[in-house]
Parts: sequence; structure tokens; C-alpha cells
Amino acid sequence: MFRTAVRNYSSRVGQKFQSLEQIKEYLKKPTWDTKTLLKGSQKSLEIDTPKLHRLLQLSGLSTDLAAGKESQLLNDLNAQLTMMNKLQEIECKEFDLIETQHSPLKFQDIRNSTGELKQSSKKGETGQWNPLGLASVKSEGFYVVNEKLGKE
Repeated sequence: MFRTAVRNYSSRVGQKFQSLEQIKEYLKKPTWDTKTLLKGSQKSLEIDTPKLHRLLQLSGLSTDLAAGKESQLLNDLNAQLTMMNKLQEIECKEFDLIETQHSPLKFQDIRNSTGELKQSSKKGETGQWNPLGLASVKSEGFYVVNEKLGKE
């Protein structure tokens, strides 16, 4: 038997606004610009061509890219990493964790909700497919699928 512990939290930064005027006044004052998040950082990691190819392989994508497309991907990934590093540098001194009030999703609920879905021929959904029917090993709600989907 497995036990699962789930903690659900949300956070709040700063004091609550008391009126609509306070919100409007706050939004009038720019505190930072997103363009500054895309400029270099001291902790910035560089994504180079070998790392890009490895990421593409891990994602199941082709590594055969045109030179222009590869340099565009490198620039985009490096800009995203720089922005993430800048966001992590922002200091949040004041925050409270607030517990959320929702229950965790159960596998049986997912199965019940997917059973109510209708197939759409516009989406190319023709015929029946039961992925759990392929499972050769079933035990206590866990499934192991070793079979291939296509016939060779």
C-alpha cells in the first residue's frame, strides 16, 4: 500500500490593497521593465550547439536544423535562461504561505471523466483505443504496458 502526502500552498507578497485607487496608483508606477530581464546576468548559463542538440534529442525532436533556425533557437533559449536567472535574483522578503482548499486528483476520477468524452472525426479520432487494455500486468490500480501499438 502506498501513502501520498500532498501539501498545497499559495503565496502572497506584500500588503493587500485597501481600495481601487491604491491599485491604480500602484500600477501607474513602473518598478521594472521586462527588457532588463533579457540582458545578461552574472550567473547566466550559455546554451551552446552541443547542449541544444542534447535538448532536442531528449525532447524527441530532430537535430537536423538549418543554420538560421539553430542560431534563432540558441538566441531564444539563452534569452529565456537569462530572464529566469533575473527573476530568481528578485528578492522577496515578505510572503505568507496560505494553504489551498482542494483535494488531490484521483486516477479513478480521471478514468471516469475520460469515459464521458466523445470522439471527433474532425480531429482524426476514428476507432477505439484503450491504452489500459494493452497492459499485461495490472495490480492495485497500476498498469505496465510492454506491447507495441502498431503491427509490424
